[in-house]
Amino acid sequence: MKAVIKLINEHYWNSKTEPIFTFLLPIFILGIFSNISFSGGPVTIVTASASIPGLIALMITSNAMQTVPASIQSFKNSSLFKRIGATPIKPWMFIVGCSIFYSCVFAIEICWMLLLVVIFFSGSNMQIYPVFGDMKPIYYDKPSFIYIFNHVNFGGYVVSQIYTIILAITMGLFIVSITKSVMGAQGIGMMIFFWSMFLSGQLIPLSSILGNNTLTVFSYFSPFRYTNGLQFESFVESNQGSKLTVFTYSDNGWSPASWSSFNLNRPMFEPGDFWANWFVPLALIIIFVSIAIKKLRWGNR
Repeated sequence: MKAVIKLINEHYWNSKTEPIFTFLLPIFILGIFSNISFSGGPVTIVTASASIPGLIALMITSNAMQTVPASIQSFKNSSLFKRIGATPIKPWMFIVGCSIFYSCVFAIEICWMLLLVVIFFSGSNMQIYPVFGDMKPIYYDKPSFIYIFNHVNFGGYVVSQIYTIILAITMGLFIVSITKSVMGAQGIGMMIFFWSMFLSGQLIPLSSILGNNTLTVFSYFSPFRYTNGLQFESFVESNQGSKLTVFTYSDNGWSPASWSSFNLNRPMFEPGDFWANWFVPLALIIIFVSIAIKKLRWGNR
């Protein structure tokens, strides 16, 4: 197992593009977002809670659906991969080794992006609530990232990110198992990535998607819509209680949030959404892992 992880690590750093997507691209994404958010005045908690978790998930999905399948596919097509097949290493061991390595990479990337939130959101005040009509704005007189992190359910966020990482990696390995070329892997990964980027709450907040019945229906066909629901809820200000607990179902939907500030006439999550966000990713992970192990071959024969 250590030998597999070592080979994948060497291949990762030799690819050059993967480290760029992991560590440099998030700087541009969050840098642009923070400047857009601050350009019209102080950022509101609604903007932060609706956008930051999605942007972090966007980077994970981008790597998992584009760079990871392409990188592993190129590694799979190499002579080194075929030589691995002559050793006692089993396909499941290679898949586990890939999962361990990329789980560590994605965990580091998430921590890196949270640090970027601290950096980019340290120079502006936080407007507590959006202002409607004659309401007077209320400001938080400290750096806005302090307010954001003070209202994050970190227990739920850790769980949501574990779900996201495992689902992303297993989907990437699934793509590799059903394709025979780098272009094929990139094509399928790109299709899933764009679908998820616009309809799972990554680039467009879930609050906007749920305000449109048609987009809501299509969003359920994105695997990351469910894990992003977990992440989104962890940033909800009213999801209070212990910072190290996961979410619990309430009569008002998933958490006591009314979401009236999003102009929704329904809770952000219905009872079916609550259970789907927990169990659909688990079912997909089992399916993708099973197919990846069954179809992985040491050659393209």
